[in-house]
Amino acid sequence: MPLITKDATSQMIEIYVLNSSATDGSPLTGLVYNTGSLTCYYHREGAASPVVVTLVDATVGTYTSSGFKATDGTNMPGTYEFGIPNAALVTGAKWVDIQFKGAANMFVPPLRIQLIDFDLSSKLTAAGIIQLLHETGMTTHEATAGHGSFAQLFCGITGYVKVLVSDDGDGTGKVTIKKADGTTNWGSALGMTNTANIDALLVFTGSEDNAT
Repeated sequence: MPLITKDATSQMIEIYVLNSSATDGSPLTGLVYNTGSLTCYYHREGAASPVVVTLVDATVGTYTSSGFKATDGTNMPGTYEFGIPNAALVTGAKWVDIQFKGAANMFVPPLRIQLIDFDLSSKLTAAGIIQLLHETGMTTHEATAGHGSFAQLFCGITGYVKVLVSDDGDGTGKVTIKKADGTTNWGSALGMTNTANIDALLVFTGSEDNAT
């Protein structure tokens, strides 16, 4: 199931079309945006009815809203690129189903796209952690590092340090850094109590992608 961030724009997907008249799983080639009886609909969670998509011509690799184009009829037969209308991905639903049908000998399994709040492809930052906590209803996340990473920045600290990222309920949150035993708030002492400073710390220590 594809995952796409809510309110994302200019998103493209590839669909694979089977030839329903074949018994060997062969693909159906030669479709174009205006093939006779070819239709496309999408339906969002909670919507009373599906929305018809008027397919248009497109260029492979370039987003066109409602664009439909064979990826490569020779080297990737049966594969078609589709430009998802931005309206299908807006906030307000957790999923959207897309269905193609109607053309002769055409079979495409219905496609469901999960709409998510957090961009899983983005780097890990304090702001991103706070957003994730806020969306999932969690309140506090504790990130620890051993003798490297964060601990290297604080000469004289043995063991490890704790990085606490908490959501205050409105998605803004705050960050504190404490010694392993929790007795010293190193973040406050160094003025590192906001997302900008903690992001700088993540980058400085090379932990922006793997802090857990």
